[in-house]
Amino acid sequence: MAMASLFSIAALVAASFLLSVSKVQTLQNSLYPSDFTQNWAPQMFGASQNGQIWSLSLTNATGSGYLTNNKYQFGWFSMKIKLAGSDAAGVMCSENGAGPTRDEVDFEFLGNVSGQPYIIQTNVYKNGTGGREMRHFLWFDPTADFHAYSVLWNNHQLVFFVDETPIRVLTNTDYANNFFPNTKPMYLFSSIWCGDTWATRGGLVKTNWTYAPFVSYYTDFYVDACEWVDPSPACLSTTTQNWWDQSGAWQLTASQQEDYNWVQKNFLVYYYCLDTVRSAKSREISLSASQAFQHQRQRERERGSSQMAMSTLFSIAFLAAASFRLPVSKAQISSFYDDFIVYGAVEQFSTSANGAIWSLALTNGTGCGFASNEKYMFGWFSMKLKLVGGDSAGVVTAYYMCSDDNTGATRDEVDYEFLGNTTGQPYIIQTNVYKNGTGGRELRHQLWFDPTADFHSYSILWNDHQIVFVVDNVAIRVYKNANYTNNFFPNTQPMYIFSSIWNADSWATDGGRVHTNWSYAPFVSSYTAFTVDACLWVDPYPACINTTTQNWWDQYGAWQLSEDQLLDYGWVQRNLLVYDYCDDRARYPILPEECSLDPYS
Repeated sequence: MAMASLFSIAALVAASFLLSVSKVQTLQNSLYPSDFTQNWAPQMFGASQNGQIWSLSLTNATGSGYLTNNKYQFGWFSMKIKLAGSDAAGVMCSENGAGPTRDEVDFEFLGNVSGQPYIIQTNVYKNGTGGREMRHFLWFDPTADFHAYSVLWNNHQLVFFVDETPIRVLTNTDYANNFFPNTKPMYLFSSIWCGDTWATRGGLVKTNWTYAPFVSYYTDFYVDACEWVDPSPACLSTTTQNWWDQSGAWQLTASQQEDYNWVQKNFLVYYYCLDTVRSAKSREISLSASQAFQHQRQRERERGSSQMAMSTLFSIAFLAAASFRLPVSKAQISSFYDDFIVYGAVEQFSTSANGAIWSLALTNGTGCGFASNEKYMFGWFSMKLKLVGGDSAGVVTAYYMCSDDNTGATRDEVDYEFLGNTTGQPYIIQTNVYKNGTGGRELRHQLWFDPTADFHSYSILWNDHQIVFVVDNVAIRVYKNANYTNNFFPNTQPMYIFSSIWNADSWATDGGRVHTNWSYAPFVSSYTAFTVDACLWVDPYPACINTTTQNWWDQYGAWQLSEDQLLDYGWVQRNLLVYDYCDDRARYPILPEECSLDPYS
């Protein structure tokens, strides 16, 4: 399929490319101090026990900050940040630098009084000249959890991303100018400081130091960029040597454009180009993403270049599925009870004050769960979970899809089960598939992170050709259909979505030899960010069920993994696979027929 959409693969899907790096770094605990230097009040810097979460504190005496040891020119830069909570008026968290002739690209997070939203300000400097601020509200609480803040920088555009959503685009032109930074390499900085002379309501609201220390948290630093080596590195080029230099990274895709437009329509607070009182020069070239796209397409036509042929729609739809899904999730910001019903011991279910985080608790008496009000057939399903910490031996947290029969004898089911363990031992993630009540198709993996420390995404892509289990953007399991009628691939019954927590100490931990220690109860698992982009079932048969290209999950590119996804998938199987039923000859002297299907094809 011909597509000018490398940016979907490279930028939004950069997570896939970068995860291969981050996995190694995370496992080796090498992100800090080897990559950063504390350049301001090092006594205000902190790190978690495993070194993966870093914190910066602000008191009435001083703020703090750090910077990278290396500098870069062009590439992809990303950091997950959890901002200072409570009353943070006047508190500034930023990723930037300083100097009278500096180039700078920055996120600044402007604190506010309790109950009022943060403002995210972006700015760009060239040769010491800035004043190019844009300000936005966010569509989530940035103090409740970590979110990714990223920059794509090449010679054609700067794109600011929040999670996978582009919130700002600054486009370069074909002629020399003094507004687009493209001549100097840059370091990466993070800091927290007092900006109450201007940050909150123009300086009218001052920092309340009784709430100090103010603490911001950082994790998951990713960089895929040209590292600077004097006098000029070989990777600095305008060729296709680097993905960020390729033509597909020069503009947003159509789906990214939709998200970008959504942000400007609903969350834009201030835009310097509209501030005619401040500067009559605000009409300088700051092209919108739409204008930039048209400009680039015209240049390609003039050069006679054609669209790059790529058989990678799946890269856009699957790893960049957030781009497809975000408009759905934004439009469906609603209470838990709009989408789900609680079953079991309802008193064991709870929600956060804002309703965004849901919790299920297990005691010696009972567990509980919830199920979607709607059922679906084929599509993309995703939920973020934070698992039970501490000694969770015998406890199983489940997130799964199941047909009308639920636990009945003819059910279809696709499930994640998280098998708790004793303190200090890793969780095991078990996936399984049922067709007409027959399962026994377990795979078990360890994870490359601590699933109890933070929320992580667990997703399922389901179409008539394959089922893919995805953890954060990494495919950990591929379950293929065959090109003939069979009794192992579930594709005839719509399914509801379930989550539950229950006691399974008869088998879950060390084959049932380790039992649940109820002195640690209640055991609590937490859920958030439910996302679905799928065919909603309507009796007797919905129009969205088809094998045409009406839905992205039915399109040819979604029938197999991309090359980058296969690399990550292979890495997981080599390093983290614990059990595969297709290798269990004692259990299956004659292997199930689906074991002959190649997940790499």
